[in-house]
Amino acid sequence: MTQQIDPALLAAFRRAVRANIQREIVEERAEAEQTRAEVLAQLAEVMAEARQRGFAGQVWLFGSFAWGLPGERSDIDLIIEGDGADELASQVWRSCNRPVHSMTFAQAPPSLAERVRRDGVPL
Repeated sequence: MTQQIDPALLAAFRRAVRANIQREIVEERAEAEQTRAEVLAQLAEVMAEARQRGFAGQVWLFGSFAWGLPGERSDIDLIIEGDGADELASQVWRSCNRPVHSMTFAQAPPSLAERVRRDGVPL
């Protein structure tokens, strides 16, 4: 014998679950924006120092920090015009305490290079 579930209780439960999910989404987005702001501030400092030392020209940020919702474990993705990708990646990793993937435009797949030039975040 199956027991009937009160439709009003079921509807209330569904509303509570939806409200909880919505609240978690808002919190996740706020945390991602806070993380993005902190990393962008750190990147600005690193880029100023790198340029002062003469080894960073044009640099673009892409990936989750540019286009998504960066989290605690998100890495930093950079495309660099010219040389110095490895040295800059090392400096960014040390300063931001996050893994860094860097490449030059010549190393990037054409579709990625095109998207980064169009939608990436210049640093």
